[in-house]
Amino acid sequence: MEELFKQHIDQMVPQAQEKKFLLAVSGGADSSVLAYLFHQCRLPFAIAHCNFHLRGEDSDKDMELVRKKAEEYGVSYFEREFDTIAFQQEKGLSLEMAARQLRYDWFAQIDKDFDYLVTAHNANDNAETFLLNMCRGTGLKGLTGIPEKNGKLLRPLLPFSSAQIRRFAAEKGVEYRNDASNFSEAFQRNKIRLSVMPKLEELNPELVSTFSRNMALLKRQFVFYRSQMEKLICS
Repeated sequence: MEELFKQHIDQMVPQAQEKKFLLAVSGGADSSVLAYLFHQCRLPFAIAHCNFHLRGEDSDKDMELVRKKAEEYGVSYFEREFDTIAFQQEKGLSLEMAARQLRYDWFAQIDKDFDYLVTAHNANDNAETFLLNMCRGTGLKGLTGIPEKNGKLLRPLLPFSSAQIRRFAAEKGVEYRNDASNFSEAFQRNKIRLSVMPKLEELNPELVSTFSRNMALLKRQFVFYRSQMEKLICS
């Protein structure tokens, strides 16, 4: 996986060694492996961590672990603590959307000195997004999944499944913490992850890989249709 990741990041970002990356690290398996891979590939990076204070002492332990990793890797570290519940109530948002807005608003404040902001979304996240968009209603663009590169936002773990990432973490001894909220169906995405995906995987054990291929094909179609529409508009 390490070699595949290096090849992938080199394709996404030419001359990556000369760029500066800000990694969003929660302390979970995906983002902890992301930081490990950047360190192993000797890429210049810093770490940013959000403490949403939604899980009491566990949230603080996540923050302690991420802070320790930054010290271990010898990189700059940024952390921010939020009163997420108060913000949610003030804005009338779902808890998911409140945390997302807080996170990205803060990242926008601190990533000005970096070429890229990097998140640890993986192939499972992509498949879940596909299903969520299908349930909510969407056009062709919504079926193309999460973009690997969107402006200065990078998601280099999208080619890898959650199972691959956890196996790699076990093989390399990458320390991470499990978030108990990932097992609560109070969140829409978790309903997809915990109830829908396992049923679909009974029909197709390689479901995540199949979805990834389908989304790649749909993206090609979307890009083609968009280019043709732009030609028509300009003609």
